[in-house]
Amino acid sequence: ALAGTKSPGVVKEVSSRRNTRKPPTPYNTTAFTTDASSRLGITPASAMRIAEDLYMDGFISYPRTDNTVYPASLPTRELVSALVRRPNFSAGAFLLDGDLRPTRGKKETTDHPPIYPTQAINPEALEGPKRRVYELVARRFLATFAPPMVSESTRADIEAGSETYFVRGSVVVDPGFAAIYTYARSADTELPKLEQGQELALEGEPWILDKETQPPSRISQGKLIELMEERGLGTKATRAEIIQKLYDRGYVFSNPPEPSETGIAMYK
Repeated sequence: ALAGTKSPGVVKEVSSRRNTRKPPTPYNTTAFTTDASSRLGITPASAMRIAEDLYMDGFISYPRTDNTVYPASLPTRELVSALVRRPNFSAGAFLLDGDLRPTRGKKETTDHPPIYPTQAINPEALEGPKRRVYELVARRFLATFAPPMVSESTRADIEAGSETYFVRGSVVVDPGFAAIYTYARSADTELPKLEQGQELALEGEPWILDKETQPPSRISQGKLIELMEERGLGTKATRAEIIQKLYDRGYVFSNPPEPSETGIAMYK
């Protein structure tokens, strides 16, 4: 609603609260398929097929794992050094300035390590979905060695003519791990740095939002995988396949999944 006057807007008050967001933990199967779904829009079943292809090509580790703690034997400095020499991942070069201490998840097993890139390759050499999945795995791996992201939740009250408006958003103070794991940032919620007394040029016609309370958004396939793991439904090897079978048999459709009439009838 800032576009309601020809007068310049003046920032009257800015209030902020600083937030620190920890870097992510190493990928296990559930976290990987959840991210592939939410960050890349790739279904869990497709993400696992692509990951298995990348594993067979020797580019990433075995993608079926519960582990979220890197083994001590992993040559982390060698891998990080090789990755940040690639243009796509050069934003992570600062990681080599200090000790490489990765985050640790809650699950530590000895069957397979977390999912990580076993080779530093140029993602552009891979085709479409393979490139995006490899880059996701590589960026997640680098992010586990990075510092937290520091941001400020900001509200600015802006006076324009006889009207007062406000805007809310966040200002990134230090991107930390999000400099590498770029999926963690949202341009839609970020604001430029605003200061009290600052003038803002306002243009256009006024507008008003007329909203009603909306139902909760549908659960994504990635979130569904997480819920299945929490409830002990399926295994890391079968959860994505179970969801895919619901689609194949016509019990659900669309993405995020919605129950079909057949699916609802089966449930009843």
